Amino acid sequence: MPESGCSSTVGCSHYKKERETIHELLLVLGSLHMHTAIERDKFVKVNYGNIPPNALGKL
Repeated sequence: MPESGCSSTVGCSHYKKERETIHELLLVLGSLHMHTAIERDKFVKVNYGNIPPNALGKL
């Protein structure tokens, strides 16, 4: 059984693909991931001490 608890590989697979499609469509339409949004600091506190030095440029 997959970690999600879904016992149907067909249903789970379809749902995952649907979610990914919607996600990508939102990105194309201009939606951003919250960690890259300009106003992110109003809503998200980044603990830079927990980020590997080679990954800091991704934020």
